[in-house]
Amino acid sequence: MKRLKILLPVLAAIVILFVLFSRIDIGEIHKAFNESNKLILALSPLILLVAHVVSAVRWKIILRMLGGDVSVKTAVRIYLANIPLTKIFPVSSGDFMRAYYLKDTVPIAKHAGGIFLGMVIDVLALAIFAIIGGLIIEREIVYFFGFTIIAVLIFLYPLA
Repeated sequence: MKRLKILLPVLAAIVILFVLFSRIDIGEIHKAFNESNKLILALSPLILLVAHVVSAVRWKIILRMLGGDVSVKTAVRIYLANIPLTKIFPVSSGDFMRAYYLKDTVPIAKHAGGIFLGMVIDVLALAIFAIIGGLIIEREIVYFFGFTIIAVLIFLYPLA
């Protein structure tokens, strides 16, 4: 029974990957690869890994603010293990599964609030980048959009 629990998901993943990859035109991939910047391709997994580690450390800081302290290693392991759920479920709702992993460290409701805070911080950072970018490229609609998002966040804050 234990082998079946391990084997069944692996077989399902292989079948799904086979179906997905059978629909890909290898010639187009080869063409795109030849026309790409190889340095960017080589560095992109490293950049992605660093971004995930930084996000995990930010999550660890939020956890400490909520009264739960975990090691950086634990935070990174849980964060990376949760990425598939985050990508599968809509609107990054899979992020809230992280609260389940540490339910003995921080109460789930409190932890979910901390995860939501992290999402709000992400939106706030993007709004600030939109304002800066809009000012740089001199597009009023872009920085107006950034200011509008910040105003909505400020307006909704008392409701949280």
